Amino acid sequence: MRLIFNLFKFKILEKIYSFQEIKNDELNEIDIVIPTITKDFDSLLKVVTSTRYIAQRINKIYIISNSNNKIINFCLKNNLVFIDEKSIFNFDKNHIKYKVGDIDRSGWLFQQLIKLNGDKITEKENFLVLDSDTIFIRRITFFKDNKTIFYYGKEWHWPYHQTNKKLINYKIVKYYSFVNHLMMFNKIKLLKLKSEIERKTKLKWYDAIIQEAKKTKEISFFSEFELYSQWFLNHYKNESLIKPLFNSKVTFDNINKIDISKKHTISYHSYQ
Repeated sequence: MRLIFNLFKFKILEKIYSFQEIKNDELNEIDIVIPTITKDFDSLLKVVTSTRYIAQRINKIYIISNSNNKIINFCLKNNLVFIDEKSIFNFDKNHIKYKVGDIDRSGWLFQQLIKLNGDKITEKENFLVLDSDTIFIRRITFFKDNKTIFYYGKEWHWPYHQTNKKLINYKIVKYYSFVNHLMMFNKIKLLKLKSEIERKTKLKWYDAIIQEAKKTKEISFFSEFELYSQWFLNHYKNESLIKPLFNSKVTFDNINKIDISKKHTISYHSYQ
């Protein structure tokens, strides 16, 4: 019932929500991590430019991708830090065996593992993970009164929570979906989460997730954002706030046909 109520409430808020002015918040300087793949290169400059809407000061923006001249030159030209995705772990996506029917989801899962290892490459204690097809279109903040803001939407998916229970045996604190193409991570807390997974599963945290991929028949069985947010809310409820985030999925062809006046972000979805 709580889930149904929250989804209904979100739909109402999406129509009547009133945006408030956000002042600069210089208490928290952050890094930004943007994993990307070839199909998203066309929108990547828009994504990077849109980070000017973030209230926090930005230290560095890290672009994580397979190594090729196009992306390396893009990073050099725009003062971004390029990280070869093969340097994040001692394995690449070919190590992951996650195929449902004829659909290979290994790359999809590998990118989530990369996000969860952002603490190994960033400098600042807090870093924002941002999907490379998602663009900010209005002012946004990720902290208020020294509390981390978790933004929720409407992409609830039960298998994510079933996997989380196997990894950390947690209870659902908030019946909201925190799958919103972005999330603020704290390096210290993220390390604690990964240590907790290892204590429970007796495996390296990434191996524990990969093992679940081998067992599942779900095409989408895991969400890094759902894992971290629900774990954080279990352990640090008094250090967090939750707020709605309104996103529109668009294509380059229909962007001018969609009302985005009441959205925080838009995501350029393409399909191959």
